[in-house]
Amino acid sequence: MSISSLAIRPLPASRVVVGPKFDLRGERLYFMYPKAETELSLYCLDIGSKELSIVFSSSLIESEPTLEEQLRRERLRLNWEGLSDFDLIEASGVTYLLLNLGGKFLVANPADQSILLDLTSAGYSAVYQAGSSGFLLGIKKDGIFKISLFGGETIALIESKYEPGLSYGTAEYVAQEELDRIEGLWCSPDGQLVAFTEVDESPIPEFPIVRDTGTGSELENHRYPLAGGNNASVRLGLYRDSTQTIEWIEIPALRDGYLARVCFTPSSDLWIAVLNRQQDEVQWYIYTPEDLKLKPVYLQKEEPWVNLAQNVISLSSGDLLFTSEESGFSHLVHLDSGGNLRQLTSGEFSVTELVGVSADESKVFFLSTRESPLERHLYSVDLDSLSIKKLSVETGTNQAFLSSAGRGHILLQNSSRERSFTSTLYTLGGSWVWDLPFESVTADSLGLLPPKFMELPLEDETVLYGALYLPSDGATKGRPLVVSVYGGPRAQTVVDSWSMTIDLQAQLLARAGLVVFKLDNRGSFNRGKSFEAPIRRGFGTVELSDQISGIDFLIQELGVDKDRVGIYGWSYGGFMTLMAMTKAADRFKVGVAGAPVVDFALYDTAYTERYLGLPEEEPDAYRGADVTRYLDELCGRLLVIHGLIDENVHFSNSTKLMSALEGLGKDVDFLVLPGSRHGPRGYQTLLEVAYRRTNFLLRGLGLEALGTEELI
Repeated sequence: MSISSLAIRPLPASRVVVGPKFDLRGERLYFMYPKAETELSLYCLDIGSKELSIVFSSSLIESEPTLEEQLRRERLRLNWEGLSDFDLIEASGVTYLLLNLGGKFLVANPADQSILLDLTSAGYSAVYQAGSSGFLLGIKKDGIFKISLFGGETIALIESKYEPGLSYGTAEYVAQEELDRIEGLWCSPDGQLVAFTEVDESPIPEFPIVRDTGTGSELENHRYPLAGGNNASVRLGLYRDSTQTIEWIEIPALRDGYLARVCFTPSSDLWIAVLNRQQDEVQWYIYTPEDLKLKPVYLQKEEPWVNLAQNVISLSSGDLLFTSEESGFSHLVHLDSGGNLRQLTSGEFSVTELVGVSADESKVFFLSTRESPLERHLYSVDLDSLSIKKLSVETGTNQAFLSSAGRGHILLQNSSRERSFTSTLYTLGGSWVWDLPFESVTADSLGLLPPKFMELPLEDETVLYGALYLPSDGATKGRPLVVSVYGGPRAQTVVDSWSMTIDLQAQLLARAGLVVFKLDNRGSFNRGKSFEAPIRRGFGTVELSDQISGIDFLIQELGVDKDRVGIYGWSYGGFMTLMAMTKAADRFKVGVAGAPVVDFALYDTAYTERYLGLPEEEPDAYRGADVTRYLDELCGRLLVIHGLIDENVHFSNSTKLMSALEGLGKDVDFLVLPGSRHGPRGYQTLLEVAYRRTNFLLRGLGLEALGTEELI
């Protein structure tokens, strides 16, 4: 392994089935897979014959992704190239493919790979199927348009002269980034009704980002709502195809809240969930288009904040399935139109994903931490008896994708620290059908040492989970220690997954003679509300305390060198690195902070206010989350890495840090990535990050630097 190994994509044995979808009859499985390097192509598996074929090759994509598509990939943290996405269009008994080619769209027939509809030059930023009708819905800057699959006139559902900051059928920035709502358009099952957003971001100031191409510059203007500032104004409209009219649904709670979830029932009623600005209440409504009535159904109240359900499923009865943490842990709940809530699972574990429902709606499938916080397994729960059955067998982390049509199938993807990803098809009854013929290797075959798990008990008997990457000889006494940290909410870094083993930055540092340590401190995810809640109003407090407790534990148990401790992290991990190097300056000798939030007053409304409150109401919480207040204490060596066109954690965070450092005489280096957003991409950029970070840590901890191709 060398530093250059860290820049190669994909990472070792990380190719995995992406975005699998079953057709309506449950006869075929379509999915994306990297045919070559990082470029996704589209495959089809005939489940009956086990015949696997390539339907669309990434080599056919010639242009760069549009700006809208680049930003969508940033929001979804997508690192693959090639085919961006696809959907299955069922019309007249035929399955067609809606292909997203880097933000440009076309519809193809997979049977003969012919193009049915070419929309690549039509200027749509998103295209959806309009229910079971033979139409598509396309979104442009100036409106929403109804497109016939089989020729015919394109009709405007809503159209207006383009106004800066105004859009239709879209999700505003914080809905995408912080609320897990990417879409702003929903179709009834029969395609006769279309619910859509009107988003007015004009109250939010524009933040210009200049992209220097080397031969010129390009200006991007982003509407970014800073904590305590204005959010976008959002309205929900309903288009009726039968009358070609629009009605606006008056939702009282939406005036100063967030449109969180929208879901049609099979009978075309509309569930609407609105999250209040304080984010401790979700009001669930039902809108009945037949009589134009909006009915409040259930008020979901949680302290100290609500973690929104990622998936919402409407049953044939119109009742709703989702997850709620009102019990203290994330569990499945069933809500009917009368406001009666029934909890389907219980216990001190978290349901991490609602996967789907069987065709007869007798069973609900879900992923959870029931076996261990470090693993994810697939279960079913019987809706009548509430009996739970474990379906996955292999240890580690599982992902599941469901088809309830026909006999019903589940595609299960599994990995662990010891072995890479496998993809296996089962019936809903648990019978094996087929192993998809893609690579699966062991850590040993690649010469990688899986990290070792450890448990750290706190004084209140809370157990923290950590992972250790040890030097090749296993020796730890007197060795330098480096902490790889994230530390923030809505994340869990220590899991029994292949992604842990192919963290090549940690692996390389361990081979160079360091002990590398990861710890999920209090405030991290999937351990219940009482575990997450301690960070409320206190970023950089309990997280840092727990990380230091972990360091002390390793000094005592493994004998690592207490005077040679480093730390590195990205995003919230960058913030944690800065906090460690200042608030605990006597404990850390060197740190590398990537894309750090320097002052949370410079971060967005939805995320920051959820945990810290409003700035005018909680000034102490914001003062405490401003790194520049602690810079006088900085005494170790610090490297800050940041992308110049980062539209998530703006580069203004780093410029504030630079300004605050002036005249202090501190040993701080900066690496600016001119063409990078929040997550660096591309071999040359990734190589520069790996080279600078690795050697900055090695030198800072008294070890020799490495060349980019030097093997260890």
